[in-house]
Amino acid sequence: MEPQPIYKLRNRSFAVMALIAMSLVGFVAYRFATFRMFPDPPEAKPFDATVWKAPSSSDFDSDVRAAMLGDLLARHDFTGWSRSRLETLLGPADDTGLESRSVGAPANWDLGYRAGTDWIDFRVLVFDLDSNDKVASYQVELY
Repeated sequence: MEPQPIYKLRNRSFAVMALIAMSLVGFVAYRFATFRMFPDPPEAKPFDATVWKAPSSSDFDSDVRAAMLGDLLARHDFTGWSRSRLETLLGPADDTGLESRSVGAPANWDLGYRAGTDWIDFRVLVFDLDSNDKVASYQVELY
């Protein structure tokens, strides 16, 4: 076999490198075009205490609780509820002693129930209890 001139080898190498680069650019463009920075919220579902209490529903990557959160908050005003009444409906808290990350003075929340994610933040239904172990306030916080 006769040796190839150096310019033919360079042209082949350049063509292979260009093909790889174009493939990479195409892949990145495709991923960018299909990436959803703000995913759609989960489809709303009626609150179901049994489903809410299931161990897998408290995983941050699960949207099971997030789908039921709107209905839960529309049905119940938790102000004045005792801790035992709250835990009867929602089960034991996933987190305790949480500090608020909201703008303003930090608040400390006694109980927290994980309710999925909101883009990159974790959504948690938090409750503040008074000295009588009754719900003084509650809200959805992002952590």
